[in-house]
Amino acid sequence: MMPGDGMGGMRGQGGEPPEGMEWPADGEMPQPGERPANGEMPEGMQPPTDGSFPEDMEPPADGQAATGAAPSTEDGTAAADAQTDETTEDTVSTKGFKAGTDLTVAGGAFTLDCVDDAFHSNGDLTFISGDASIQTGDDAFHADNALTVQSGTVNVAACYEGLEGLTVTVNGGDISIVASDDGINAAGGVDQSGVGARQDQFAAQDGVCICITGGTLTIEAGGDGLDSNGDLTVSGGVVYVSTRPNGADSAIDYNGSADISGGTVIATGASSMAQNFGDGSTQGSILLTVDSQQAGSTVSVADSTGKVLASWTPTQGYNAVVISCAGLQADGTYTVTAGDTTTEITLDGLLHGEGFGFGGGMGGGRGKMQQRPAQTGTQDTGAADQTATTA
Repeated sequence: MMPGDGMGGMRGQGGEPPEGMEWPADGEMPQPGERPANGEMPEGMQPPTDGSFPEDMEPPADGQAATGAAPSTEDGTAAADAQTDETTEDTVSTKGFKAGTDLTVAGGAFTLDCVDDAFHSNGDLTFISGDASIQTGDDAFHADNALTVQSGTVNVAACYEGLEGLTVTVNGGDISIVASDDGINAAGGVDQSGVGARQDQFAAQDGVCICITGGTLTIEAGGDGLDSNGDLTVSGGVVYVSTRPNGADSAIDYNGSADISGGTVIATGASSMAQNFGDGSTQGSILLTVDSQQAGSTVSVADSTGKVLASWTPTQGYNAVVISCAGLQADGTYTVTAGDTTTEITLDGLLHGEGFGFGGGMGGGRGKMQQRPAQTGTQDTGAADQTATTA
């Protein structure tokens, strides 16, 4: 655009430039950002000589750059923050391993310290092999459907419940569990542990089962040792259970039927809610109420020749004992020692001793079902309410 053309013209009156401005001798307009040839700025456009900002452009009171302006280094490049503080803090995880469908552990070594479940599956969970050391505020292993342990070593130093699923199957492995509630819990519904109401604790649930076929299982529980809202079957393995000597929990607790056909089971706890295996069993089983015993009081059973068939030392006090092992035969005579109490037993059939149950008949009272007392008020204090005598 030539001087004087468009925008109403830029010349002053008579073709002269505005006061304070001179046209270049070559007639060319300065490029944007250029100063006039004489180096002078037009009147009213000179920078302040006192270093002050024009009115309405005072710098912020805190001395920081205006909003949207990035700080710069001396060479004009944008400067990053002078220093970034980085801290590393150990935090407790929620779940160790979680699967929305199925979770399979085929091997490996695991050390888990979790607020929630250590191994969790919304479907099936299979522990084929591995070495797991676990501390958790909830379940060590939880499956909404089937939970299966095939082999491996599992040491649960602390948990709410050890193994939980709709069905819980132990086919092998060396498993040690310390639980504030149940050692093994088979129950319907989603995640029966933790906070929240449970289903009717006395109603047997279809398809719910604890099934033990092998392995070595040692449980120290603040609640029930083996707790099935359905059935319980043991056909092999070695199972040791220690529960508290009082309260409404028991070493073996089931709402359906309980049958044993092999393996060794020694379970100790409170007499108030004790249950024996049922009359569908093909291996002998003894339930005794004994004088209150302290933690560390050994339990054993010997045949008529004095041969010890099974023995174990519980980690908690007790006043009831369940023993089943190979060698307990129908109509045989056996000696059960529980701490300082020794009792001679003659089996009537394969079972001895009655307990509270909803499945098959208990002990000598096969076919006889006893209703559990309502759980109100203070439960049994742990003192033996009867003395075991020879059948």
